[in-house]
Amino acid sequence: VDVNSRVQDPMLTPPLHLAARYGNETLVRSLILAGARVDDTDAQKRTALHVASEAGNAPAVSALLQNSAKYDAVDVEKDNALHIAVREGHLNVVRTLLTESSIDAEAVNLKVRNALF
Repeated sequence: VDVNSRVQDPMLTPPLHLAARYGNETLVRSLILAGARVDDTDAQKRTALHVASEAGNAPAVSALLQNSAKYDAVDVEKDNALHIAVREGHLNVVRTLLTESSIDAEAVNLKVRNALF
């Protein structure tokens, strides 16, 4: 089984993205151990870290960061995971990103907004 094969949907979703959104930390870690690419992107250039941040899945965010996920990766809107977590109101994810990575809270997106403004 190819753990990096894409779901046949408009977003070309990698399996790790689905685990980051709907699964638990164990599933995320299992896919990574099986060879899933941590920083693989979908059609919107979102990584599993973006997806976990949007879903409020702090344990998945932590697991991804512990497995060298690029915390500074940006999507097509130039949003990083912190932009997304703040926008969605996921304080637990914001806390995880700020304490377990060196994410830049002042990085700006295409709307010239940082995560705090």
